[in-house]
Amino acid sequence: MSRLWIGHSDDGKNEPVTVALEDLYRHVAVMGASGSGKTVFCKVIIEECIRIGMPVFAIDPQGDIVRLLLKGDAERMQKHGTPPELADEYFQKMEPVIFTPGTTDGIKLIFNPLSSFPDPKKHEKMDQGKLQALLSTITDGIISFIAPQYLRGQNLVHFQQIIYKTLEHAFEKGKKLRTLGEFASVLEEASPHLDMPEDILDAIPILQTAMYLILEGRYSHFLKDGVPLNIPELLKGKSNKTPLYIFYLNVLPSMRDKQVFVQNLVNELFSHSLTTGSGNYLLFIDEVKDYIPSGTQKPPCKPILQTFFTQARKYKAIGLIATQSPGSVDFNVLGQCNTRVYGKLNVKQDIERIRAFLPPEDLKTLPKKKVGHFVLSQGINTKHIKVRWLYSDHGDPIPAHELRSLMDNRTIKQYEKKIVKVPKQVIHEQIVKTTVVASDKTMLKKEATGRKEVTPPPPLTDTSLQDAVSTLQAEIDALPLLAHQILFDLLKYEKINEGRPPPRWNVSTWEYQRIKHVL
Repeated sequence: MSRLWIGHSDDGKNEPVTVALEDLYRHVAVMGASGSGKTVFCKVIIEECIRIGMPVFAIDPQGDIVRLLLKGDAERMQKHGTPPELADEYFQKMEPVIFTPGTTDGIKLIFNPLSSFPDPKKHEKMDQGKLQALLSTITDGIISFIAPQYLRGQNLVHFQQIIYKTLEHAFEKGKKLRTLGEFASVLEEASPHLDMPEDILDAIPILQTAMYLILEGRYSHFLKDGVPLNIPELLKGKSNKTPLYIFYLNVLPSMRDKQVFVQNLVNELFSHSLTTGSGNYLLFIDEVKDYIPSGTQKPPCKPILQTFFTQARKYKAIGLIATQSPGSVDFNVLGQCNTRVYGKLNVKQDIERIRAFLPPEDLKTLPKKKVGHFVLSQGINTKHIKVRWLYSDHGDPIPAHELRSLMDNRTIKQYEKKIVKVPKQVIHEQIVKTTVVASDKTMLKKEATGRKEVTPPPPLTDTSLQDAVSTLQAEIDALPLLAHQILFDLLKYEKINEGRPPPRWNVSTWEYQRIKHVL
């Protein structure tokens, strides 16, 4: 049985403290106020997993986890009781890759929510429970890319049912769905055959428009022109190396973007475990309260993370989370973590939240804990420890423009060969719909109009539709649903007629003002 060396006893004896890898399969939560040393503790777990050969997927929202790629000072290690030869072993075994979603600061990573859709020919006898779980996961992945304007009211519930039923229909008919474009086509074909109430079917035209907008809208940078996420390939690594994959999220502009990313990454990891029946990896999420908040808050990644922490242990996948505010984290997820590590905590709400997990005599020590000193709790057993010194360098976050310098050039070239250029989506004239506005609400119905003679717009100077949509996205997000729909119809009309918005098309130009006038 592999054991991970995490530090020394804090009882005056200074004896080495280790934890069994097997015990960590029931997940780990590290809690402590800012500056308590919780991130260092998590890095220790990651370093030990790499050293024993377990692949690590680390979500880095701030940019300090990438310092795991920088070697620490040998003299300081020796001074603090960490043998430099163990650090050498860690760096010799580590195969590091830094992924950046939507940018080329690191390795640009893209998602395909349909990548885990089972091949009907190969999986025709798949267990019904596993199939339902897979289709539900794919459904949530597709939903996460839909613009928030389309998820108001009953749309979310209706979209979930329509997408799930369409996926189920495609599987039953033996169709292998590989891309969102293929899904959009099947959605149009399958809609007459879906046995659902009329009010749900009424949402299909809205969903169709939202699907096409995904390919050109706000989250298209997650889908185009990068290295596809391929979990089986990532878990292989090199024969004599242990992969450390760091997902640097500081390049993303908003918390929702980060939540969408986390949802799709965990979707893929969990879908792989469902399909293969195995895991054998560590998933680390720093500052987890933004992704699994307590109460009724429900960011897009919360359901799949709840599922992961409930079920992943049977596949030998470890979840490691860190938070400075346990009172702000979903209580059920904390309850699924059998190994809990507590650093300094002095906020009453946080102490009350963990009161059920820790004996009173240990609980009262938390406000006085020094940096790097923790209470380690596994089941009914607790132990006071001091975390060991890192093999890597711990310091300030690393900016995005320095990421490539941390990776081997051969690694960069190896992944650049895997970049997939997604062809520009073609929206044909026959699928253009007209907008009909309901009298009582700003709900939209789309009805096929067939081919019509239309007067083409005046020719515009060339720039891509994607550039125009990206420039306008912030303004679009602020528009009500009806205006959002009309703007999309206008942009789609320009595309069909091979028109191109002019360069530097932004909120101050005459062309944009003309569109605002139409709206």
